[in-house]
Amino acid sequence: MLSFIVFFQGRVLLVKHQKDSKTENIALKILDKQVVVKMKQIDHTLAEKRILQALSCPFIVNLVYTFKDNSYLYLGLEFASGGEMFTHLRTSGRYTEEMARFYAAQIVLAFEYLHHLGVVSNQRFINSIVVVIVFFLCIDLSRSKTREFAICK
Repeated sequence: MLSFIVFFQGRVLLVKHQKDSKTENIALKILDKQVVVKMKQIDHTLAEKRILQALSCPFIVNLVYTFKDNSYLYLGLEFASGGEMFTHLRTSGRYTEEMARFYAAQIVLAFEYLHHLGVVSNQRFINSIVVVIVFFLCIDLSRSKTREFAICK
């Protein structure tokens, strides 16, 4: 599962949520209300909450709960233990073609779901993502003799 939808950065902590006798790990995103207002991110923060509440997709982390106090907003998100995709890329230096295809497929499915819901509807934005994914997948295509893959060289 990839966690790549973040509209406004906040601090994220790993917490344990105990419900009845069951304990689960939650990624708790903490947003400082003063910073949200100062950075004029109120609409983005509300949109993030509203969108995450509407989602139910295996390729996007689920919003488990939300709450607030006088100083902070809290978003309890499903914990994805694999970490972020770009952290893995930084560590490995380069994905194998198989790994690139796997991650690209997850991204495409997530964006397809978001587009279906109307969350992502700008066709140019979707086309830009597809171009990035195609470029990302062109690992060994630089040896290809066809001109269609010239962007990968």
